[in-house]
Amino acid sequence: MPTALGNAWREGFELLSHRVAQTPQAVAEAFATRIPAPVFGEGLPAKTVRRVLTTGLGSSAGHARYLAALIESGAGIPARFVPSGEFWAGRSVPARDTALIVFSQGLSPNARFALREVDGWGAVVLFTAASEGTAEPDVRGWLEWLRARGVVMIPVPGRDEFGTLLRVIGPLSAYAVALRFVQALVHELHGGSAASRWLDCDTELLVRILREAPGHYDRIAAPWRDRGSDFFSFPPALLASGSYAELIDNLRFKLMEGLLRTAPPIWDPLEFAHGPFQQGHSEPGLWFALVWEGDEHARFWLERVEGLLHPDRHALISFSSSLAPPLAIFEHEALLNQFVLDRVKAEGIDVGRWPGRGADGPLYDLAPELPKSSAPSSSSPAPSPGAFPTRASLAASTWPELEAALQNGTHTAVVPLGSTEQHGPHLPFETDTLIADALAMRFCERVEGAVHLPAVAIGCASEHLDFPGTLSVAPDTLMAVLEDLLASIRTHGFSRAYVFTAHGGNVALLRGALDRLVEVSDPLHVVAFTDHSHLTQVLHDVAQGLGVEPASAGHHAGEIETSILAGLLPGVVRGERLAQGRLHTHGDPQELFYPSLREEAASGVVGDPRDASAARSATYLDAWVEVLVEHYLRAYQLA
Repeated sequence: MPTALGNAWREGFELLSHRVAQTPQAVAEAFATRIPAPVFGEGLPAKTVRRVLTTGLGSSAGHARYLAALIESGAGIPARFVPSGEFWAGRSVPARDTALIVFSQGLSPNARFALREVDGWGAVVLFTAASEGTAEPDVRGWLEWLRARGVVMIPVPGRDEFGTLLRVIGPLSAYAVALRFVQALVHELHGGSAASRWLDCDTELLVRILREAPGHYDRIAAPWRDRGSDFFSFPPALLASGSYAELIDNLRFKLMEGLLRTAPPIWDPLEFAHGPFQQGHSEPGLWFALVWEGDEHARFWLERVEGLLHPDRHALISFSSSLAPPLAIFEHEALLNQFVLDRVKAEGIDVGRWPGRGADGPLYDLAPELPKSSAPSSSSPAPSPGAFPTRASLAASTWPELEAALQNGTHTAVVPLGSTEQHGPHLPFETDTLIADALAMRFCERVEGAVHLPAVAIGCASEHLDFPGTLSVAPDTLMAVLEDLLASIRTHGFSRAYVFTAHGGNVALLRGALDRLVEVSDPLHVVAFTDHSHLTQVLHDVAQGLGVEPASAGHHAGEIETSILAGLLPGVVRGERLAQGRLHTHGDPQELFYPSLREEAASGVVGDPRDASAARSATYLDAWVEVLVEHYLRAYQLA
């Protein structure tokens, strides 16, 4: 733990103290932030969002996790945090039904990797303290570029919080703006009464609690302040019960950056006896219990944990908030700010000259280049509101945008078919539909003048009906749906329709019905891809080039599909349920599927997904799209 000589630490301490004193007013301002309506921008109404991904670095990662938890619990939309490294490595693939939310107080170089492909997401929201008026030129260029592309910008107080590694204004303010965002989201989904019931936040009370935090802390700290610096030389640990532990990740960074020590772990009380207690039993230790008044469970586990500790070398300090989660985070942040100031002063920690300052360039300076082909200058106008999306999606467009596109060269409607069917114990029912959408999006990036329709989510899946949850329609039913869809496409003025399926069970229908579809859709020129065996061979060849044997690559929920899903939706694969399925090594694999796959593969898996990797997702999708594009070009005699 680096300390400064003499009074050299005092400048940093005074700067940090001043900022801590500013936090109540900053939070009051943050709660007054205007959230746009609709919250995800005009292109993606909240009721059409299927999932939300959040991301951030450092303390911003804590805010991203906080917001994801609130969106899922408060608004009922599936949401998850994605580490920024996934965007750096290109493993998180944009999707038109997904909203991406990025937290970055200063729009740091590393944070920009998540913003490279803003046109591919249904919506992108950026929470930041940076602004075009005061930012450095490179940050200003990115902000202008993002705003021109419809990214929703939500300001967060804390623009000039430099000079110390630890930031305190931005973190507390970001929680407030995140709460305002979720309130607005719930209001958009369910109306004003639902929003007020879900979160009744008395801003004046909260700000008063923040102002009173120093006195509250002094009362808590009095019994153990005289125990000496040696007592605090060991990294503390945080105890928090249940889902609240998911909301407080930034508190770890606060103690790491403020005290220049290893980031402490967060333990659920029930986990405490499963290793952590034994690890620290013979050494001095400090545990912070993060609880709130009125929590009967907390009183119970606090008594149990205190009974385990040795009074001469251990301390359990209860930071009790008068607010319940998710608002308790404000008071716990404020109390730990006081703890950090206490220890900085007692130990002479120089928070303004942290070790490694200026030496982190090899990683910190990693940043994508601002796309030059479309980077706006300060005088260039924003794109026209009627401009068609770069990644041409019918679902994400408006009728004037499509009408203009049809008048300016858009001629092909891409009709992807998916399915809602079992994919083993580790993949969701929507696997084929998600893949179909991802393929259609990539197809339209490659084929000029093409726009993709939403994937048809129900298909012919009778072979999976013995697995609970599979939904299937008769071939005649799917045929009728396709005829009606193609009739709509013809009415709107498209000249071509390209149909493909990501579900093998739809192939037989397409083969048998193609002539009729062509006939009834005239003059619309309909082409369908049906060479499933060729596609399978291509994907298996790609897998083998990546070191995956064909039997493991599989024909259903094997390594290929599992790797694709792992890249499309980080966290969606149930890793604990990965297991080898039926390995097919010879003959026609379709013989396994009919009349019922469950008779031949009890788990529903044909392949071995255990070695799946998100890093292979884009490779498989690109190979699949290459097959589709080549077929399209040949069929329309464009090659």
